[in-house]
This record gives sequence, C-alpha cells and structure tokens, in this order.
Amino acid sequence: MLVAHITDTHITTPGNLFYGVVDTAVCLTRAVAALNCLDPLPDLTVITGDLVDGGTPDEYAHLRSLLRPLRMPVFVIPGNHDAREPMRQAFVSDGYLPRQDFLNYVIEDHALRIVALDTLVPGKVGGALCEKRLHWYSTLAAAPDKPTLVLMHHPPFVTGVDQMDQHGFDGRAARPAPSADRTNSLRPSSSRNRKPVRRGHRRNGSEHCSSTGARSPPRGVAELRHGAALLPAPPLV
Repeated sequence: MLVAHITDTHITTPGNLFYGVVDTAVCLTRAVAALNCLDPLPDLTVITGDLVDGGTPDEYAHLRSLLRPLRMPVFVIPGNHDAREPMRQAFVSDGYLPRQDFLNYVIEDHALRIVALDTLVPGKVGGALCEKRLHWYSTLAAAPDKPTLVLMHHPPFVTGVDQMDQHGFDGRAARPAPSADRTNSLRPSSSRNRKPVRRGHRRNGSEHCSSTGARSPPRGVAELRHGAALLPAPPLV
C-alpha cells in the first residue's frame, strides 16, 4: 500500500498570499498534479494539518476546489491554523469526520489502518492530547492486529527545533523521552504491526524527501511539501 503525505498547505482565500509572499494555492496545485502522475498511483493521500491559514469557510472552500482533481481518496486532520467547525463542515460530506466533538477518526477500509488524532487547541500554537482524546486513542488497543499509521499535526516529542518546541505538546503521558526511538510514540500497547507517527508542523524540511535530495520518507509513504514532487517509496509488505 502506498500513502502520499502532504502537510501545512496554509491555503488562503483566492488572490491572497501566505505571509504576503507565498502562493500556496499554486504550490498545492503542483503537488496534486505530481501525485496524479505517480505510477503506481498512491492508494490515498493524507494531509496533516494547517490545511488553511485563517480557519475561515472561504479558505476551506478554496482548499476543496484545489483538492478536487486528486485521483485518490484524501483524509485530513487539523493543525493550529485550522478551525474545527469550519473544517468539519467542509469535509463532513466525505463521511469519515465525526459530526461533533474532536476530529479523531479511524479508517479501516485499507490494508493499512489510519488513526487520525486531533491535537488542535483553539487560539494556541502548541497542541495537546487531553485526557478525553488519550482515552479515545487507548481504546484502539483492542482493534484487530493490523498495520497502523498514526496521523497528528504536533510532534509528540522534543524535535530539537526551538521554534517548534517552545510552543510545546501537552500530552506527556504519551510522550517518550527525547532520546527514545521516535517511532514508538503514541502506540496502542497491544498492537504488533504499528507504523511511525506522521505529522505536520515542522517546516525545516528535514523529514521530507524532495527533488533537492533531502531525507527519504518511510517505506510505503510518498511525500509532497509545498509543491515539490517526491519519489514514491516501495509498497508496504
């Protein structure tokens, strides 16, 4: 199974630039075109937060129009720039987002189980997994023994990037020590077939394989960032 990963798209309303400089709509259009040209085509695409810049319904409408040409299903989670209710209304018709409360969900329809975690704290840059969200996640330990990919916007560990770490992640019951294997974060204790957490928020590019020769993504994941076309990895086994 091949999963494409896009993050931090920061779509604005038509005609506006991100920070007055970047045309994020053009970047996402290029990313969508690059994904559609991949052979084999990814089975699905995940977008891990900061979908839009201001959390407005008009921005989400613009985002939906830009994603419409994708030739595979797309699943999204919120980041700190998103707004939960406008985002819910924009994507609820796709059938996978809950109609109330946090935007946590599980996709079981593929060979790889997708577990999406909502780390949004309105008005804050940092993220959190409160007791309620962690309890929801803990119930997944009883799920069938199946490979699982966890999606979240905020890294549940110290990244070493001061700009990210200073805002913090409030969910320390699920947070390993800085020296721990980062792929062990937030895993249900009974699952033997777990996959690394995929997240957004970091912007230094160190987690992304790009045409400029950056680090390769995990097996089975093809990533796109700010319109850069990335090479697909071998399928999961």
